[in-house]
Amino acid sequence: MDRTASETHQTARRWSVRVRVAMLAAGCWGLCSTGVLEAVAAELPVKVFVLAGQSNMEGKAPNTLLDAQAVAPATEPFYAAYRDGDAWAVREDVFIAYGDRHGPLTIGYGSPNRTGPELGFGTMLGDALDEPVLLIKTAWGGHSLVKDFRSPSSGLPSEASLEEELAKAQERVRKDNEKNGRDEPLPTMDDITSGYGRSYRRMLTEVEQVMENAGELFPAMADRDLELAGFVWFQGWNDQYGGESEYAANMERFVRDVRKDLASPGLPFVIAAMGQHGSQPVKGAMEVVQQAQLSMNAVPDFQGNLLAIRTDTLVDQAAESLYPKWREHQSLWQQTGGDHPYHYLGSGIWLTRIGQAMAEAMLELHDPSPLFAYVGTFSSPLGDVLPTQVDLPPGNGRGIHCFRVNRQTGGLRSIGTFDLGTSPSSLVINADGTRLYSANETDRVGDAGHGTVSSYAIDRQTGMLTMLNTVSSKAAGPTYVSLHPAGRHLLVANYFGGAITVVPLEEDGRLAEASDVQAPEGEIGPTTATNAPPGSFAFSGHDRTHAHMVEATPDGRFVFHVDLGLDRIFVWAFDEEAGTLEPAATPWIALPPGDGPRHFDLHPNGRWFYSIQEEGATVALYDFDAATGSLTHRLTWPTVPPGFSGSTFCSEILLSADGRHLYAGNRLHDTIALFSVEEEGVLVYQGEEWSRGNYPRSFSLDPTGRFLTCCNQRSDNLAIFAIDEASGRPVFTGQFVPVGNPSCVVFLETAAGAE
Repeated sequence: MDRTASETHQTARRWSVRVRVAMLAAGCWGLCSTGVLEAVAAELPVKVFVLAGQSNMEGKAPNTLLDAQAVAPATEPFYAAYRDGDAWAVREDVFIAYGDRHGPLTIGYGSPNRTGPELGFGTMLGDALDEPVLLIKTAWGGHSLVKDFRSPSSGLPSEASLEEELAKAQERVRKDNEKNGRDEPLPTMDDITSGYGRSYRRMLTEVEQVMENAGELFPAMADRDLELAGFVWFQGWNDQYGGESEYAANMERFVRDVRKDLASPGLPFVIAAMGQHGSQPVKGAMEVVQQAQLSMNAVPDFQGNLLAIRTDTLVDQAAESLYPKWREHQSLWQQTGGDHPYHYLGSGIWLTRIGQAMAEAMLELHDPSPLFAYVGTFSSPLGDVLPTQVDLPPGNGRGIHCFRVNRQTGGLRSIGTFDLGTSPSSLVINADGTRLYSANETDRVGDAGHGTVSSYAIDRQTGMLTMLNTVSSKAAGPTYVSLHPAGRHLLVANYFGGAITVVPLEEDGRLAEASDVQAPEGEIGPTTATNAPPGSFAFSGHDRTHAHMVEATPDGRFVFHVDLGLDRIFVWAFDEEAGTLEPAATPWIALPPGDGPRHFDLHPNGRWFYSIQEEGATVALYDFDAATGSLTHRLTWPTVPPGFSGSTFCSEILLSADGRHLYAGNRLHDTIALFSVEEEGVLVYQGEEWSRGNYPRSFSLDPTGRFLTCCNQRSDNLAIFAIDEASGRPVFTGQFVPVGNPSCVVFLETAAGAE
């Protein structure tokens, strides 16, 4: 018999005495370490996660489908993390209880002979955490939030609604009696009201029973403490049919009641929003329910302890494409999907991706020190440009795109955008992570058509931005910004104006009027690069002066800037008090005519300076004299593989933090070249990696150096790579992030003491 809400609360208080609520401390979650001693691990509490919902939480991917896809060449890589040789892995650190089944996590814990999102969820948590993991799944198909899962504080519907429901129920029984010659009793009002919250109460009962009997169900947990660590909700389909209008209110109350009844006020809560429409437009009641679920992210006191995530964006496109003709191709369908759209096509790939996304969100909620990423974009077309300008992005971005970074996977979850009508194509963050600055490349202000730069305050808890002010960059087309190490000046390279600018910073981080502008002149290089690959027609900047990058040395004494059109690297002495630049003892050094220096990077040892040439497709090594600021050329290497011919434009150059590896971007060729840094700074070409997109404009390593994010400008995406620690090679993670015309990415680490 169902217990009352009062009995539920009393039971929760009783058994919560022996359940320690999960602490929101990264140290408890193994986020900063790769493992612990077995003796210590044996003392760690078991992390308990409740997975609740309806049929899609049950899981409808046929095990036979997973078996087929695990060995099919096209899908085998996706399932590699879930396999142990030729068989499915059976976790020794992740356990699951679902109905009358319990044991180590493997496939088959969905509906009979099927698998659900628990596989991806539990596997990712098991890989990320030092502690053992217990999943308690309480899910039943066909149930709604408006009735079956209705929580205590939602109360009962209005008396009129209940009377109407009773009348309909009684009429159904009368007709059935007449048709079949039966004499079944008519439903009563108690029968009607007892159905409200029935699944909610059953859910709490099952959680209680599993936790109280965990030692018997799972011998490995005997005498182990349990910590209720999170709750995941995956439901919604049945509320399209009459419950959509009150879904948001019921969902908010459900979250609060779950936390109350499980005696865990801040219990991390993940909601997987409806997404069965996949790549098709969502509409009608489905959209209402989906938006109601996603709206939980905006509830003020849910900030930081709840995440509602999308599931439509994780669609299995192969299954979605084949489904309309599945009856005509049944043998192929059995290797692609296994059900209808309301069950996410029974796709093992789609449901596993959803489980992974649930785990990513849960891990994020348990990290009190977020890692954020900000992506600069071309958000308006380049207008009024020279006819020789070959790079004309259409302006598909929305301004500055803001993301929360998953530390385990390198994945990016959008937290919003700071919409701009210009193009913040270059970004930089100050040393204490409180201010962000952008170069607004497509701005045109004043009679001279100068560009602008802007300053923003960063909310270190949410990652969101607030604009402080905008000032002129004193030249056209600001394309690069950097901060002087003392933190008192912003340095700007203006591509179309051929000038670099020094902009002082006020005490609150706002920008003052420029204190210096330098626009050196000289002979423009030829349209054919000296070191261009055979057959190259690469030509972009040898029509006039083009300042492309400006950055100070770590001690702040000198400032480098490269001019692509002049084929020169300039060296300036910096007066910090005045905020002005003076030519160094050797004010510039020439590169081979036409090669076009674009970006540079100084080795961590402070002695080796590397420059990448846009049209020459080379990396050049210089010895840097920190006393005088002079550069002495030593060696040059091509960025493309032996035998390459045709056009390519180099883009980014980046050294790893330890100085062992150098990465060079090739647009048109669409690769990231990898070099090892050997004795005396000599580079050895180690190969290349496809950028997984068109026109890799730039890339950045996250603060740990474990992941590289590449901005593929023309294909409107970011591609995320894991860095092999030994070789430095970027290995694609399979993760794309949609961003219109991405230009650069910068990271903000908020964890104290993090590298």
